[in-house]
Amino acid sequence: KEEAEQGTLAQKHVEVLAVIEHMQEKLKEVESRARQAEEKFDEVYEKLHYTLIKNKDLEGELEEIIKIRKESEDKQEKYERGKEEKVKVVEKQKQKGEEEEEEI
Repeated sequence: KEEAEQGTLAQKHVEVLAVIEHMQEKLKEVESRARQAEEKFDEVYEKLHYTLIKNKDLEGELEEIIKIRKESEDKQEKYERGKEEKVKVVEKQKQKGEEEEEEI
C-alpha cells in the first residue's frame, strides 16, 4: 500500500514538474513578446519623434514662405498704387497743359 502511495506521489510530482516546465516555457514566450513589443514601441516612438521634428521644421518653412509671399504681394500692391498715382499726375499735367493752351 505504501509503495502504491509512493507511486502516486511520484506520478503527481512528475505531473507538477511538467506543469511547471510548461508554465516556464509560456513565461519565456510572454517575456519574448514583451521584449519585441517594447523594441517595436521604441522604434515607433523614435520615428514619431523625428516626424514631429520634421513637421515643426516644415511649419517654420511654410511660415517663412507665407511671410515672403505677403511681403511680395504688399510690394506689388504698393507698386500698382504708385503706378496709378503717376498716371493720375500725368493726366492732371496733360489736362493742365491743355487748359493753358486754350487760354493762349
